[in-house]
Amino acid sequence: MRFLLKLLAFFLLLSVVMYFVLLQADGNTDDHYLKFTTPAQKNLIIGTSKAAQGMRPDALKEILGEDFYNYAFTIYHSPYGPTYLRSIQKKVHAPNGDGKYIVTVDPWSISTSSKTPNNPIKFWEKKITLENMRFVNLKPNPFYFLKNYNYNLLRVLESREDQTFLHHDGWLEVDVNMDSTEYTNRFKYKIKEYNKNLIKYNYSTLRVEYLQETIEWLEERGDVYLVRLPVQPEVYAIGNEQVPAFDSIMNALEPLTKGYIDMNRDTSVIYQTTDGNHLYKDEARKASLALARWMKGLD
Repeated sequence: MRFLLKLLAFFLLLSVVMYFVLLQADGNTDDHYLKFTTPAQKNLIIGTSKAAQGMRPDALKEILGEDFYNYAFTIYHSPYGPTYLRSIQKKVHAPNGDGKYIVTVDPWSISTSSKTPNNPIKFWEKKITLENMRFVNLKPNPFYFLKNYNYNLLRVLESREDQTFLHHDGWLEVDVNMDSTEYTNRFKYKIKEYNKNLIKYNYSTLRVEYLQETIEWLEERGDVYLVRLPVQPEVYAIGNEQVPAFDSIMNALEPLTKGYIDMNRDTSVIYQTTDGNHLYKDEARKASLALARWMKGLD
């Protein structure tokens, strides 16, 4: 009995220590953890890494007067499909039906690298974070560390400076060297990567069906705004080559929403990116303000 009491005391002490460590987790912990520690939200930003880095809730609030939460991840974690839809449903709380949802889209978010693009079992996101996270509104969230944290837990206590920092509103700030040589190297790499993806990726009608289902579910809880974020013209052209009917697909979905905007259409406005694909942090603010003004004009 004495041994069992000592064992119980040890586990209680270990639990207290782990709880203290997890409470220290912040925006430097990794690029996703904090998104699973905040309460369910009324207004969400949805999409892949373009939105995670390119949509700033603080700028949206300046124009719209409401808090938004950025619940966008990456092309691997959050393309449209059953996994992302289930996670969104856990993250939304808009009992009065007055939510606002920015649903960002691009050709890659409705494509997959599977040779059978309409087989959901083959969707890559089923093997990673959003699929295995049953609890997305828990602070601290030990389940994330058990299933998705790739480092020693004590790393949470380290003081370090990374290129990325996840803000409490879900915006992922990326701070990279914007020297022309550095930028050119990243841009060339991104173009090379996307050209490879043209061969590897396949358009998925099933992902489009889930995008529609996501829009319809959100529309029951508020207003949905469909958005294609700005990228460099070369990246935009490759995306259109990936899904030539992309505009037609979005135009068909637009009646389900408050409106659809392709922010690449206004060529009078130039947005600087970090690699041709992701908006630089200051440009993310500019794009968010422009989008908020468009949304306000529709209301």
